[in-house]
Amino acid sequence: MNFGDIFNIKIQDGNHSDKEYIGDDPAKFMNMAFSYKEEKDWDSAIDFLKKSFDAFEKSPLEYPYDFNIQDFLRLPLYMHQGGYIEEAWKTFNNFLSGNFPIKVQESEGLEKDHLKTWECRDIYDKMRVSSVREKKYAQALTYKCLELFFGCAEMFFSYKIEGYSTYKKALKENSEKPRIVERLKTNLKKAKLENEGDRIAELIVEAISFLPNYKKGQEKILKEIYK
Repeated sequence: MNFGDIFNIKIQDGNHSDKEYIGDDPAKFMNMAFSYKEEKDWDSAIDFLKKSFDAFEKSPLEYPYDFNIQDFLRLPLYMHQGGYIEEAWKTFNNFLSGNFPIKVQESEGLEKDHLKTWECRDIYDKMRVSSVREKKYAQALTYKCLELFFGCAEMFFSYKIEGYSTYKKALKENSEKPRIVERLKTNLKKAKLENEGDRIAELIVEAISFLPNYKKGQEKILKEIYK
């Protein structure tokens, strides 16, 4: 261990003071991954991402305050861009099941629901991006619908936890059929389903009405989107 392995850590949830930690800096490895990404050296980018995750797990840093789902999602995205298609999709699905590159602490109650819906929103968004890259536009549309649904679910639980009227207002606005149709427009066009916009938007609105039962809402969308 050398001096370069000692760095100060600030815990983002506010429960800890700044502290000196002796160990590898996850951010250093993450920045290396970014550099290799810019060079499109996907194997090296993936390798340094994994080193970053390993260093994070050994550090006092906490999920989702210091590392979050967006950090983890770089892994399947880099895999996909590097040509590891099957492995990328397996990783996406593992994330949906809560199987992340590192062990994360289990939350409870509304906090658990809020975190889960936030994770699902972001995972489905990146699954949509990867589907578009493969020109699988119907699949991308499905993931866009789920992204919009879980985005509203995340707002729902944010309001339940915090009680702020801004969350309630955002949920109402994003649950309106015209807003949903507008946000689906690009994916509907690519999937050649422009005429299905109203029906699919109504389906998402109905799924949102099931909250807090987001599992039921998700099942509704998956079952009836191409009915």
